[in-house]
Amino acid sequence: MSQLSRTLLQRTQSICVLVNEKNSRAHSFYERAGFKRRAIYDTIAGTAVVYDWDAEAMRIREIANRGGRQRALDRASGEEHA
Repeated sequence: MSQLSRTLLQRTQSICVLVNEKNSRAHSFYERAGFKRRAIYDTIAGTAVVYDWDAEAMRIREIANRGGRQRALDRASGEEHA
């Protein structure tokens, strides 16, 4: 799902999904994939939680994560930089 979201975000600014409020497994899945809860939405079928994944926020997180991974790799190999 994360890869699909990244691919879609190359074409648009954000992705929005509606998840049934009673589907705790789906909530966990989207949250682990980086989606953020934004709102509650009442539908004919029941209440849904609105999640979105913002392209700019994702880019910033990816850059930060790469930097953290690189620092960890540098420490592991003994090449720490100040």
